[in-house]
Amino acid sequence: MVSVRTEEETRCRLVSRAMGTDPVGTAGSYNAFVLVQRPLPWPADAADDPELTALVDAIARARAGGASCRLQLVLPSSPEAPAVIFYRRPGGLAAAYQRVELAPGGTVNPVEAAAEALPEVISGVAPAADDDLIDLLICTHGRRDMCCGTAGMRLWTAVLERGPADRVRLWRTSHTGGHRFAPTAVVLPYGQMWAWLEPELLWEVLERRLDPRLIAGHYRGSTLMDSPAQQALEREAFAARGWAWLDRPKAGAETRADDGRVRAVVRFDDDSGRSGRYEATVRVGRRLPVPECGRPVAEAVKSQDELVVEDIRLLGAR
Repeated sequence: MVSVRTEEETRCRLVSRAMGTDPVGTAGSYNAFVLVQRPLPWPADAADDPELTALVDAIARARAGGASCRLQLVLPSSPEAPAVIFYRRPGGLAAAYQRVELAPGGTVNPVEAAAEALPEVISGVAPAADDDLIDLLICTHGRRDMCCGTAGMRLWTAVLERGPADRVRLWRTSHTGGHRFAPTAVVLPYGQMWAWLEPELLWEVLERRLDPRLIAGHYRGSTLMDSPAQQALEREAFAARGWAWLDRPKAGAETRADDGRVRAVVRFDDDSGRSGRYEATVRVGRRLPVPECGRPVAEAVKSQDELVVEDIRLLGAR
């Protein structure tokens, strides 16, 4: 039997929490998400699913054209869920992604249809849904990492037992990155990625009940931001302005100094339409090993730079 001490030394999520790892800046940045219903078992890498070759190729072409797309395999909690869902990032300042659902009828293969539709979705030609639905994706991808397969499944089971919140569709999903932060989840259309979730904390996120300052250590960042430094500053703005921040159109930018420090900017419009911006210096703090499940942390081959946000200034709209 594996001892508790041995488990704590080799489970990536336990090691990362014991190190006090700050997850901000690890969310990734994407112009679009592509959610595709696929039965289990999933391969360790979603792109290795042989039935998705046409779609994977379309995503690669989009990436070559400058549009980063995140492929997620999903299992829904409801049999009425659509076969394919796209989330695209609008141009300019944006509060959220736009959702486009693909539900082809007849004998049309939904994956092939999704591959054909992807350019129009990204370009904005395909019409977006006009509602306030939220898609909650919980990573349960055990073939990718054992922490996602165990802690992620416990979270999924607890969420199902409680039942879905209003306007929320529940999905099991494949790897979202950052398995050392399991259980992880993605909240769309806002592009928020979360770490080390427990059922009650997840519901407080969905219902916007808890002060964001109290859960900042669980926030990996917003995929609407283009870089880790921008994500780190956006977290500061989110904590300062509360849940209403999610509904504010926003966009990030940055300049990098010779010493490696980044001057990050997050521009936004307030609820009166006035423009403002947060500015800050973002530097590297600790450099921590990225543990792999089942292996001692001393054998880690990757590392993570923790980000420190300094000299925050709010200019313009209050």
